[in-house]
Amino acid sequence: MAPNIAPKGDRAAAPTPEMMKAALQTLAQAQQAALANSEWVGTAFADRARAMHIGDAEPATIHGQATRAEAKALIEEGVAVAPLLLPVVPPERAN
Repeated sequence: MAPNIAPKGDRAAAPTPEMMKAALQTLAQAQQAALANSEWVGTAFADRARAMHIGDAEPATIHGQATRAEAKALIEEGVAVAPLLLPVVPPERAN
């Protein structure tokens, strides 16, 4: 096994598997906290987000599923949306 020696110059050492696991756990916890007070709307996400944007529905924090085309259309219409970094299991599929 080769020794763990820092690379030459200004190149950073590659993250260890433990570092990657810790980073993913931190991301997962942050996403879970952000979604704690959010309503799952499933495939109705684009319709609900658009309705809230134009004032036909009360503003709320929601998350759900949208196709790439739906997400692109929302962005072009000025609806503030952001992708989740990690996949979410829909409530009906959770154990």
